[in-house]
Amino acid sequence: MSLPVAAPGIRAGLLMTWLRAIGEYGATVLLAYHPYTLPVFTYVQFSSTGIPTTQAPTALALGIAIVVLVGSQLRRPRRIRAADVAAPHPPGPAVPTTVGFDLDVTVGSFRLAVAHQAASHRIAILGPSGAGKSITLRALAGLLGPGAGQVRYGGQLVSAVPAEARGLGYVPQSMALFPDRTVWQQLLFATGADPGLAAWWLGTLQLGGLQDRLPGQLSGGQRQRVSLARALSHSPRLVLLDEPFSSLDAPVREELRRELRRLQLDAGLSTVLVTHDPEEAALLADEILVIDGGRLLQAGPRAEVFSRPASPQVARLLGIQNLATGVVTGPDEITVGTLRIAAATGDLAEGREILRCIRPDRVTVGGHGGYGAVVADVADIGSYTSITVRLDGGPELRIRTADAAGPERGDSCRVDLDPEFIAWWPAGDEFRARQPS
Repeated sequence: MSLPVAAPGIRAGLLMTWLRAIGEYGATVLLAYHPYTLPVFTYVQFSSTGIPTTQAPTALALGIAIVVLVGSQLRRPRRIRAADVAAPHPPGPAVPTTVGFDLDVTVGSFRLAVAHQAASHRIAILGPSGAGKSITLRALAGLLGPGAGQVRYGGQLVSAVPAEARGLGYVPQSMALFPDRTVWQQLLFATGADPGLAAWWLGTLQLGGLQDRLPGQLSGGQRQRVSLARALSHSPRLVLLDEPFSSLDAPVREELRRELRRLQLDAGLSTVLVTHDPEEAALLADEILVIDGGRLLQAGPRAEVFSRPASPQVARLLGIQNLATGVVTGPDEITVGTLRIAAATGDLAEGREILRCIRPDRVTVGGHGGYGAVVADVADIGSYTSITVRLDGGPELRIRTADAAGPERGDSCRVDLDPEFIAWWPAGDEFRARQPS
């Protein structure tokens, strides 16, 4: 409650009257917004004639208060029947929207300086925690203001366009659902939300029958679907997803990943995905940006980034194992330990120390492989088998295969390493000089 505008002396007098009425008479109940109502009337009547003339208005006020209180307790959210939801209709044809940006912004003590022009309308920003991924997404959304740098959607400069006018769908890490709004109200909250489109996403994302539930009555996967449906219910030109599945259990996470991929392909969604999971990035993006420490380490088509990581740091962030040091010992040949391995070393001089790696899924185990090895471990993960072998005279290698009937621990085997898939980097000063600044 606030007092109406009045001179300071009048306001002070009214306040003293209120305090005296409450202090001398006890609990009071307001019936209207005005200082000269029940409390003041009760006080005046009580001061001049005593209790008898104050009993009737007080009883009336208390009776009304009790009725209002009981009525509020009996109210329940009205169940939204199927007939209450608009007739569903699918989204219209989507125009692919690519993103280009040149960002230089400081948030606290963290500086982000990244620039890229995407060629695909489905990109993923990959990096560890604290790399600047979420800040990049917020800058692309316009939440950091025009001072964050230049941002383009489909070649159109939008740096000065307010976030609410950019036509975006945004799915934050926390989902940010309103605790006191039903699923249907969440979907229609955004300006320009289309009830028919919202009803279509309800069915498409398996939320039918849940439209009158509150977030606290939903599972984690259902809440994530609601957050995604809300972002899609106003036909956004671009959908920004900030680690949308990181807090979910593995089966639910995999299900929603596949659901989003299907929507990307069927509905033509243009997406920018932030993730620290290389598999998620590979599944949901055609183009991958790897960042760390607020800097862009590598960007390019998915296959190129995974096949040719720009540095050991990128290889680790991509989850690529089998990193080891070696020395160039001849044309297209390196030595690791005492093992000579064929590799396309280009014009590197003999004796040059290098770092090399090969992806576990690019190593094959078979009777005709070029290198002898002993199986150190076999782990059946379920969807694939992870094999660790120790090369004769060389390092250990991790191998990933779908063949469940492979060698057993302790078996001798032959391993094939395709030179085309061996990535390498010069070590020492030259290597450090090649790292992104």
